[in-house]
Amino acid sequence: MLQALDARLELQGDSRRAAIVGGDLNTHTFARGTRFRSLKNTATILTSNRHNLSRRLSHPEAREPAVREFKRFGYETKGFNDRSVTSRAIVSNLDDPSRLPRIMKWWVNRRVPRKGLLLEFRLDWLAGRGLRALEAGDLIDEQTGTVSVGPQTFRGLTQNGSPLSDHDPIVVDVGLINVTDSNESN
Repeated sequence: MLQALDARLELQGDSRRAAIVGGDLNTHTFARGTRFRSLKNTATILTSNRHNLSRRLSHPEAREPAVREFKRFGYETKGFNDRSVTSRAIVSNLDDPSRLPRIMKWWVNRRVPRKGLLLEFRLDWLAGRGLRALEAGDLIDEQTGTVSVGPQTFRGLTQNGSPLSDHDPIVVDVGLINVTDSNESN
């Protein structure tokens, strides 16, 4: 995606134009697709210290190439995201029991509490290039008096009691960076 964006901007004559990108990067830190990976992921969830697992899932930057790719293309994630989780899942049964041997299914059922095991993930990200992520109070709009806010995750939005999505929306206020004289403008 970042390559395609750069190619499009280059066609327009400005490959380093300020840009912000973001979305669900599925940064859950688990590999998918094979029986071995399913076994390994299950074992990791069930044997990990709960605090360490929680930290791994809510701070996936070190393990996830998707987040590291931003830096390779000149984007910054620091300051563009708060540290909140953006999605939750309750593991209460096996999603794909056909990939696990019978003994592993038994073990899983013994380790997962009856009410389920809550996993909280940071799956969604914003990244900017040529932009500065604003903090609360950095700028005040002269016309409306609106004050900038820091990056935020809006947790648990509902309509008529139903979640709007399985992911929480993320936002950030930004200011342009003028690279010719390093002055910032709105």
